[in-house]
Amino acid sequence: MAIAGKHGLRAIENCAERLSASRANTHTGAFGDVGAVSCFGNKTITTGKGGPW
Repeated sequence: MAIAGKHGLRAIENCAERLSASRANTHTGAFGDVGAVSCFGNKTITTGKGGPW
C-alpha cells in the first residue's frame, strides 16, 4: 500500500482463499481499494480440487 500510495496507484487485493486472514487486526480485503473474494467450492482450503491430499 505504501508503494501504491507513493506512485498514485490503486491496489486490488486477491482474497480468494483468505478464510478470515488478518494482519494488525485488519482483515484481508480491507487493505486495498478493492478486495475480490471467492466462495467457489474448489479452493485449496477445501481440498476439493487442490491441496496436499
